[in-house]
Amino acid sequence: MIKVGVTGGIGSGKSTLCRFMADLGAKVVYADKLAREIMNHDLNVRKSIISTFGSESYNNDEINREFLTNEAFNNGRIEELNAIVHPVVQSTLLKLIDDEKQSGTKIFIYEAAILLKNGRPDFLDKIIWIETSPEARVQRVSTRDEVSVESVYQRISTQQSFESVRKYVDIVVNNSGDLQNLKGETERIFKELLS
Repeated sequence: MIKVGVTGGIGSGKSTLCRFMADLGAKVVYADKLAREIMNHDLNVRKSIISTFGSESYNNDEINREFLTNEAFNNGRIEELNAIVHPVVQSTLLKLIDDEKQSGTKIFIYEAAILLKNGRPDFLDKIIWIETSPEARVQRVSTRDEVSVESVYQRISTQQSFESVRKYVDIVVNNSGDLQNLKGETERIFKELLS
């Protein structure tokens, strides 16, 4: 089984590429979704978040995403949140990888915005970076999330640039074109990964 990390800035097209990969038969795990499940269901993580960020962190047993996003990105507390959630995400992910390997999966994809924060993860065989212009990313995210352009630029400013992680990346996908271009590029990469 080949294990592939997919990363890039917010709004670059990571999830779309991963959807195309899943359509071709890859097993895809999304870091954000996995982290949300852990924050909602892991009691130790929940206790740590509440003790660090306060009881406002949860509404009716569900993570209060708006509150925590504001605390993390706008109040400069992203490292605190990551320190609580990421070790549990990592151990859960490694178990998922092992399970998929046992079940005969050929391509395992892990999509994560901050995949390369601490260098190249040693449990992945290949890293794909999706590159898109900042203007296109801002437009996509402000429309998708119904947030201001300023707040998107704020989030982009907290993320890594391609230049800072280039040495860890095996495949660069330029997502400046339309969906058909991205789909075609995904199909080409999928075949390459299988060969």
